[in-house]
Amino acid sequence: MKKITRIIALLLIGCVFFASNAFAVSAGDTESEAVAQASPPAGWRAFWVREYDKGSLQSGDWRNGPTGAGACTISMSQSNSSSYNLSFTAKLSGTIGDKSKVGADLGVTVGASKTYGITSTYSCTVKAGETRTIQYRPLYYHVKVTEIEYWERLPSPGFPYEKYEASRTTGYVDVFSNWGFQNVAGTPNGAVVK
Repeated sequence: MKKITRIIALLLIGCVFFASNAFAVSAGDTESEAVAQASPPAGWRAFWVREYDKGSLQSGDWRNGPTGAGACTISMSQSNSSSYNLSFTAKLSGTIGDKSKVGADLGVTVGASKTYGITSTYSCTVKAGETRTIQYRPLYYHVKVTEIEYWERLPSPGFPYEKYEASRTTGYVDVFSNWGFQNVAGTPNGAVVK
């Protein structure tokens, strides 16, 4: 009888150990470990939660716009911008599981380049004897995207409701906001007087 009791106790300990580790996901789990548990077991369902944090406004490199020799006024607007590079790429860094869903949420196509118009005119006065160049650059948000996959089991007779975090990925997507402008003396970086 004692032998049978000991065997039953060992079996129970093994079951408890398995149950406590079958769905546990710790901060140290690697991507390969998460992939190994890609599908929830029978009776469970998977769902995803996406969190977005746009952070502070970032700026890209300056690009050369129109250049003028004074006395004159130079400006940059949508009407005279066709000869300038107004493209911006929604660059992805890190890992994102569902790019189409994230792109739809952010209003971009992740990884693709798009041309963005100039919504307001920027002008500057050039004095006689001077040469000045308008420069512009993209202003954008480096949006942090966190995708969390949960597995849950709905309550049923003999089984309470349970939920576990199965995986977590973090990526960043650059999302265009607007164009920034300045004017500088001379013809920097090969700017051409027009």
